[in-house]
Amino acid sequence: MPKGTYPGNKDHLRVLSQAKIGTHLSDTTKLKISESLTGRHHSEKTKKKMSLAK
Repeated sequence: MPKGTYPGNKDHLRVLSQAKIGTHLSDTTKLKISESLTGRHHSEKTKKKMSLAK
């Protein structure tokens, strides 16, 4: 069985909880959260390179 498809798997549970949390948040809140999660560790230069690479 592929990882995350059976109950009791921690990754699967984490994804479920993230999905549950995400449905109750507005888009702007989600954006702020994802920005803070992805952008906190990068300098402005790195961010620019990453956005260009996408």
